[in-house]
Amino acid sequence: MIVFFSILSIILIIIGISIVIVKFSIIKLKLINFKIKDYRDLEKIFKLIKEKEYVKIFEYIDFKLKLQIYIFNKIVIFSVKVTDEQIEKFLRRQIRKNKLKKEERELKNFEEEDKKQIKKDINKIELEKLDLFVEIGTENASITALGVTTLNVLISLFLPIIVFKEDVREKINIDNYKYQVNPVYIDKSVFYINISLNLSIPIKNLFNLIK
Repeated sequence: MIVFFSILSIILIIIGISIVIVKFSIIKLKLINFKIKDYRDLEKIFKLIKEKEYVKIFEYIDFKLKLQIYIFNKIVIFSVKVTDEQIEKFLRRQIRKNKLKKEERELKNFEEEDKKQIKKDINKIELEKLDLFVEIGTENASITALGVTTLNVLISLFLPIIVFKEDVREKINIDNYKYQVNPVYIDKSVFYINISLNLSIPIKNLFNLIK
């Protein structure tokens, strides 16, 4: 009897801890120094996206990811760092497995209620920090100037929409969001981008999105 109650107590404790983790935990994703170093690489990336060769994109980008799980948004209970090479290897292994047991899957028909829940879960994703640096240059100075101006305007329009959500507006620190788009006036095409950002989402909302 004592053994039974001991096992039952352990099971209840594990269930209780699991509920607390799911309900009160947040996943924070830090993208560190995401780089595309050349406009030719950008052209190849767009081509690969069009051809749906997504894994090959990793050959033309460079970045690191840090994933952390916080409980009560304060205590780190899990942390891991991965590189673009590790993610590429993982995706290639997954593709090989899927090819061995490929089967047709029907697309899920989302009801209106599902769409509302997805929108609600996506809205819980917070952009906590952004550091964006871009250099653009073409052989035509006027096109370069127009491109830089357009990109600056687009960022200034959409960044506040992404960041200043009603439920987090009061705790936003504007100093955490920086961007710089510079023109490069030389007689050749130039493109360089470096992004670092922090995202967070409650675990329960992440489960809703990936289920």
